[in-house]
Amino acid sequence: MPTRFNLATTPTRASARYVGAGVMVFLVLLGFNTPESRADLIKYDYSGTITSAAPSSGIEVGTRFLGTFAYDPGKPFGAFGFEGYHDYGFGTAGLGFGGFGVPDSSGLTLAIKGQPTISGQGGLALVMSGDEPFIGYPRGTGTTVTIQSPPLMGPSGLAVTLVLSNPVRDIYPSLAPPTTFDLADFRSATLEVQAINAGRSTVLYSGTIDTLTTPEPSTLIVLVLGAVGWCVRGRARRRTL
Repeated sequence: MPTRFNLATTPTRASARYVGAGVMVFLVLLGFNTPESRADLIKYDYSGTITSAAPSSGIEVGTRFLGTFAYDPGKPFGAFGFEGYHDYGFGTAGLGFGGFGVPDSSGLTLAIKGQPTISGQGGLALVMSGDEPFIGYPRGTGTTVTIQSPPLMGPSGLAVTLVLSNPVRDIYPSLAPPTTFDLADFRSATLEVQAINAGRSTVLYSGTIDTLTTPEPSTLIVLVLGAVGWCVRGRARRRTL
């Protein structure tokens, strides 16, 4: 007897398998996109508006800026500090402000319309400051995070500094390098760019940061979501036939 196919159910079962496969692929890709499954490098995008500028900078107040910073919180090249102050050097920032590091995946960039992009790839310095418990006394309040590009430790160049501050609240449980940032936790978030020449610094311009986000999901994940959507749509169409 020839094999009989149930035309009402066979396509639906097939589409269900496609949907299941698509969901599984999506979950796998989503797992690879979590901090626990990928490298420990964290990356954030920031943007804001220039609020003051020296005439020599060629930048107008109100100009928008944007940039990125990235580092592996578990792998500083060097660190030093004392109660209430911890300085971490990543990559070329080396041993805190002392340098002597080697390039890694960390970095700090800045782009402003009409200006060359400042790209401090290969290193950055991170300073955590705030009250800490001391000899039985409870911890106070207040946290300031300063992120700086390596030229600040060098003889010349442009140095970019980001400062996130909340003087009345402890943002993190310790002064170790943060693994996450939420702009809503800080009362102020600022940018400052200095010109360094023979160890002397001049502020060129500064601004206020108004967005701080992690990069968008990868294109591959978006494509998988689209494929799952098409499978679901195909299944719905077959049911109406």
